[in-house]
Amino acid sequence: MRPDMQIFGMDQTAFTKAMAMYHTKFIFGKYLMIKYKLASLFICSALILFGCSEVKKNKFHSDDLLDFAESNCIFWYFKSKDYDLSDIKKITSGIVELSHYSAEKFEQTAILVKEYASDVSSKENTDIELLKCFILKTDQQFLSKLNDIRKL
Repeated sequence: MRPDMQIFGMDQTAFTKAMAMYHTKFIFGKYLMIKYKLASLFICSALILFGCSEVKKNKFHSDDLLDFAESNCIFWYFKSKDYDLSDIKKITSGIVELSHYSAEKFEQTAILVKEYASDVSSKENTDIELLKCFILKTDQQFLSKLNDIRKL
């Protein structure tokens, strides 16, 4: 082989192959880098978009007053049946304690629950007083009165 055909101690074909492999790795690596940067940009954009978007309340999402109304309704049912009230009192007081609503609103809600009479009929021998506790979230008449208490 002629000396001018050797480059850096390798013959030209080996050098050409090495350079081709280097170029392939360089181009492929550059392509992967661009691909990863685009994927990272897309993920960050999605996180920012969804993280800053407004959260809309589910129409069945309960709030503290409605949770209190349900537990208070069960309290009145338990009291009418002479059941132990210690656990339901703890649940109800926990809702009041952790809420941002004033105590007066909870008092008004308790009065509303006690005076509440639903138009529900039972298919079986279900106690209507207990059944009304589970339909508070869907009774529009009750919800409108509860909204009036919220606005005070």
